[in-house]
Amino acid sequence: MVKTWTVGYWPIPFRGNFVKVILEYAGEEYDVMETSEVIQLKTAAVSAQPVPFIGPPFLLHNESGFAISQTAAIVEYLVRKFGFVPESPELAALAQKAVLDCIDVLVEITRHNGNQMWTRDAWSEFRGPGKRLDQCLGVLEELAKRHGLKEEHSTGFFLGTEKMSAADFAVYALFEQLARCMPPLIHDLERAAPRVWKLCQRIGENPKLQAFSNAQSQRWGRSFCSGQIEASIFSMIEQDEKAS
Repeated sequence: MVKTWTVGYWPIPFRGNFVKVILEYAGEEYDVMETSEVIQLKTAAVSAQPVPFIGPPFLLHNESGFAISQTAAIVEYLVRKFGFVPESPELAALAQKAVLDCIDVLVEITRHNGNQMWTRDAWSEFRGPGKRLDQCLGVLEELAKRHGLKEEHSTGFFLGTEKMSAADFAVYALFEQLARCMPPLIHDLERAAPRVWKLCQRIGENPKLQAFSNAQSQRWGRSFCSGQIEASIFSMIEQDEKAS
């Protein structure tokens, strides 16, 4: 039986998780496209693609044939589809900003998707108290703080809304994989974004998201973004741990 959705992405968490966590939380059934199919569509002429795109992720609604690419656009589509958009246009805009801020963290930590590998000098400017990674995480922390999120809160969400928004899905997708794939970075999350980190831990208690996280660990271990850039990031973190 054909499922409602098909997600096109590589066999890693990374940007694909921004899409999958919403589908999981909403209880939607979806298939994940085989890597060979993703490559076939990625290399096809744009006129033959379900939606014109350069690279995944992309999402197909199998019944209607609707297709959408670009991580932030997919997130926006899904939160509108499932009713996770704040009523206030200002909060809706800030939720979208938070999504883009989270994607920026992925770009930063992978040095613009692996355009360069990490060196110790570059990494020392990126990771550490007050350094670039802290600044990126601090943007998210400050935004949540301004909307009333406190470390001790056991309820409530990123923008003070009564239910999840795109911001909550995005910070969870980001923080969960940073912590699971690179456990030493938990110290960075706790230092630079304690409110958001505790929010993500609380979101992660959702049974559907717990099962999703466990399934990814079983299938991919600590794989994050794959390739040479993943090896470079992991090497930097390992060196940090040996030096501490």
